[in-house]
Amino acid sequence: MSGAGALWKGGFVPPTRILVLCSGNSCRSPMAAALIARELAAVGADARVSSAGLAGPTGSPASAAAVAVMAEVGVDLAGHTSRIVAEADIDQADLIVVMTDAHRSEVARLGAGADRIRVLGVADPFGSTPDRYRETRDRLFAEAVAIAHELDPDGPRSWFSG
Repeated sequence: MSGAGALWKGGFVPPTRILVLCSGNSCRSPMAAALIARELAAVGADARVSSAGLAGPTGSPASAAAVAVMAEVGVDLAGHTSRIVAEADIDQADLIVVMTDAHRSEVARLGAGADRIRVLGVADPFGSTPDRYRETRDRLFAEAVAIAHELDPDGPRSWFSG
């Protein structure tokens, strides 16, 4: 797949491959990927969601605070291990969700067209308070709802009660 999937209900021909990226793949991208996957499942969208980092260690768990705030809404990140994005990930993704403009620039440098990149504008909560992680989770949830609605505008809403 070239990553240039044909349109389907405002999105791509299923299965849609969504890649979520942040810096280290320990907070934002695993949180966002889990929320997007859960929201897409709730609307019945056929999608594959994965996450990776643009830098940082490979094989590390999600941050303890990310695991804790996601558990509050019934999402388990305890088994997550960080990884670095591969060129194949970029090539195969229909949609690449990044957190910052700097991430967008890096992904474009790696070969992704601007039409496949979505910037969420979410700051890194790493090392901050649990409340900051909750704010990040809730912002990522709002973005997950928007993505699901774009892919299936007529689908039901929503599993999230937070």
